[in-house]
Amino acid sequence: MAKYADGNVIRHDLREQKQSLIGAVVCSIIGIAGFFIFNTDIVDCFSSVALALFGIIATMIFPAAALVLWIYWFDCFCYLKRLRRHGYKIPGNKKRVSGGLAGLTMEADTTADGNPIKERTGMEIRNRGSMVLSGICLIAVIIVLISAVRMYVQYHLYLGAGPMNFLLVIHALILLGWGGYSFYFGRQSDNSKYKDDVELDVHRKNRKNIVEGILIILFLSAISVFIIYDLYNMADYISYEARLMAERKG
Repeated sequence: MAKYADGNVIRHDLREQKQSLIGAVVCSIIGIAGFFIFNTDIVDCFSSVALALFGIIATMIFPAAALVLWIYWFDCFCYLKRLRRHGYKIPGNKKRVSGGLAGLTMEADTTADGNPIKERTGMEIRNRGSMVLSGICLIAVIIVLISAVRMYVQYHLYLGAGPMNFLLVIHALILLGWGGYSFYFGRQSDNSKYKDDVELDVHRKNRKNIVEGILIILFLSAISVFIIYDLYNMADYISYEARLMAERKG
């Protein structure tokens, strides 16, 4: 466990990348083929039980497996890219490497013709991946802010102060969530305080890698869209009832 405690562990290798890619492609093909077969007249050739099993496996299990495998492949791809960027030779099979990351062979600092290799990422002031993640979150902040302004302009004449304030407060909470992650990703881009998971440096903290960041953004996006969609439905309903009451009184 000490090997994992100080980050001296190889997470992925070329073998895992290749296997996950093959698995993702196969599951995707089966899932897509199953979807088309299940929606054509060929389904009449199967019994109801066989059809049900085929539908569950082809349209649910294989697409889900494909999604997981594509995410895993992308994680492998990004991890091996980080290894290469920091000067490591990519391991074909991590089980054959003793000593974890410390046991990996380093690439030469010069190319075969004697020219220097591009400066390592660790020497840069900011990490580009983290800056991109921060920028995406900042764009989300702007989108949520626009949504809040639009909601106020569209519904403030029909909603009371209480419902209107409630809708805007929920928008503000979502905005703070995105703003917090934008600040977090921006802060962890500082290479003097944070490092990639392939760097052996106990004095700096590990940053969220690009795959983890994308998954966080996708999760926050799904929650934000779901909540804001419900808020607009709520506003539509309340404003509709308010207009009906106004027409009856008029």
